[in-house]
Amino acid sequence: MKGVLYIVLGVGLFLFTGCTQVRQLWQDLGLGPQPQQQQPQEQLQRPQIALVQKSYQDVIFEDDIVKDWLILDSFTAKKRNDKLIELELIGINRLSSAKQFTYRIDWYDEDGLVIKSILSKWKIISVEGGRNVVIRAISPRENAAAYKIRVGTPSQEDELRDKNTNLKEYQGE
Repeated sequence: MKGVLYIVLGVGLFLFTGCTQVRQLWQDLGLGPQPQQQQPQEQLQRPQIALVQKSYQDVIFEDDIVKDWLILDSFTAKKRNDKLIELELIGINRLSSAKQFTYRIDWYDEDGLVIKSILSKWKIISVEGGRNVVIRAISPRENAAAYKIRVGTPSQEDELRDKNTNLKEYQGE
């Protein structure tokens, strides 16, 4: 009789409160399966990332035209586990119209000499009005110790070169 009462009580609770609470009630009464002890999960090891000394002084505006409309929002630099430096610069076009600018990243070794790389070319970026633009880069070699991000207004030569290559980047959905 006691067992029938528990079954009726369990079915009623199931209909009114939901399956999870009924399972807990059955476990509390010692009638249902007991929950299994959870095995401690292995903690994932995050890679160690050393922040590189950075400042907006590492961003050089070659003219005041771009500096008037491109606001630097954030700048992050970190040394990765593979000893390469990763950069991320986020800027905002504060105007309501689309604008273009050029940028180039010069990488330097421990002696202050420029590291020659095919990645260190001038690139043209278009950014819509009021939108963010993200520039990301990774150093070409492990021995990179410093960098300068040069930003400017596209010249006619930049635009001609850009038409003939795939260096143009568009950002601003």
